[in-house]
Amino acid sequence: MELFVLHSSIEYIPANEEIVLTEKDFHPCHPFFIDHTLPPGSVKSIKTKGVFETTRYIRHTLKLIDALLETEGEIYIEYYRVSFDTGGYPLRPLNYLMNEISICYQDRYQVYKKQFVESVDYIWLKKLKPALPPEDLISRWSFGIVSDGRKNERILNIIGQIKAFQIPEYEILICGPSPSNELPEKVTVLDDKDLYFDTRIPISRKKNRIIEHARYNNLVIMHDRISFAKDWYTKIISYGNYFDQLCIPILDEDTQSLRVNDWQKSFHDLTLFQVSNAGKLQYAEWDRHIYADGGFMLIKKHILEKIKLNPYLNWGEMEDVDLSARLYLDGTSFCFYTGTHLLTQTHRIKVNRKSTNWLKVLIGPIRIRQYIRKNNKKIKIAFSNFLKNKIG
Repeated sequence: MELFVLHSSIEYIPANEEIVLTEKDFHPCHPFFIDHTLPPGSVKSIKTKGVFETTRYIRHTLKLIDALLETEGEIYIEYYRVSFDTGGYPLRPLNYLMNEISICYQDRYQVYKKQFVESVDYIWLKKLKPALPPEDLISRWSFGIVSDGRKNERILNIIGQIKAFQIPEYEILICGPSPSNELPEKVTVLDDKDLYFDTRIPISRKKNRIIEHARYNNLVIMHDRISFAKDWYTKIISYGNYFDQLCIPILDEDTQSLRVNDWQKSFHDLTLFQVSNAGKLQYAEWDRHIYADGGFMLIKKHILEKIKLNPYLNWGEMEDVDLSARLYLDGTSFCFYTGTHLLTQTHRIKVNRKSTNWLKVLIGPIRIRQYIRKNNKKIKIAFSNFLKNKIG
């Protein structure tokens, strides 16, 4: 089977094609294998023209092409070169494309031929290795729960939820104190006493211990405040096994409708803390600076075990933001799926309430700016008074 991926404005359709898609089919917030009948690994040849020059979702497009292509299959790219290495043009420079190809495909693809003729780069790639490790199956899962021993009843409930999914092969790893003297089969407790260095909570070391002990490539690492929807596993099966890191809605337990830290971006320059750019995204949005909240990670182990969490970052030290930034630089694609959801306690984290009053929505940004100005003035006065006091 041959697949053509063309720029959406191109009306030319090859004469002997089997399937033609455009860049609009490759959105990181749309479940490709639910929306399309093409199965993974079913395409022998994929040809693209005019796609990678402009699409914002270049990485996700490359990942899905990889999932669709059979091993030993080929990708053929026609790429209009406006520049080799200089940004600022309406089209992506060539080295931007090659950077993405190399970090996404690493040693699994071979660029066996390149030509440059009259402003067009012709690039041929051959797929040498499968997109997933051979032992990676949607029926095999490792669940890691981070605990401090204060929510044992919740952990036992989570264990019950996972057991009810009837996953053919799974394990549950608890990093922290055992929640019970009698634990069900397939539950392992990982002692964490040696991970504590001082009064801080070594959240990164605890999660790294889970990564090191996990048997299966489909890996969930979660805090004990999270719980699952009843249809979670069946919906994930529908989504399919081809993802790097998959985010899904996280709703508060009380209303089961309000969002809690589920799809966010964080572009933090810590020297410019006054203008820190962070906030939630709409479920159909994507941003280069997406980060997955540390409360729940659904990710492939073979990706995470290369990067791991920074062991020197503890709870409340932006360990999840740091991890997401490093995963992105390594070629990870962050996707979002609304087919199911999670629930969370919200003792510390505030829910995102959406107003239905059109007037409040209209004047909301103005009121927020006024509040920030007044609040910042109070902060500066309080800080000035703080400085006037003697140390100690």
